[in-house]
Amino acid sequence: MARLCPCDLRGGLECVAGKLGVLRAAGVAHQAGSDSLLTCQMFTRMRERYFDDDTLTAVAGVPPCEKEKF
Repeated sequence: MARLCPCDLRGGLECVAGKLGVLRAAGVAHQAGSDSLLTCQMFTRMRERYFDDDTLTAVAGVPPCEKEKF
């Protein structure tokens, strides 16, 4: 996903988070929960900035879910 962004998002977790302007919300580096939360926040920021829903679905290779009609 990062390779498809128009800017250079190569590097470690902290480096890429810094490039996206995402701050670690809790904990310290190399702790599973803290790193997972940071990864989730980075994914969300990349999705908001660089992808629309159709593009992201194509990147993931997963067919879109059909919305139920009520």
